[in-house]
Amino acid sequence: MPKSEPSNWLSNSLSSPELTLLALPLIEWVSSKFLPLLESCGLVDES
Repeated sequence: MPKSEPSNWLSNSLSSPELTLLALPLIEWVSSKFLPLLESCGLVDES
């Protein structure tokens, strides 16, 4: 990644369908790990 164009690289990556397909399971995994932790701390109300 060229360091002179980080914002350009970021926008290109965010528009990449492949990256989106990889990011969704990662976001779900992170959520499944952190939501119970937040709920146990009382930061998130279970609905």
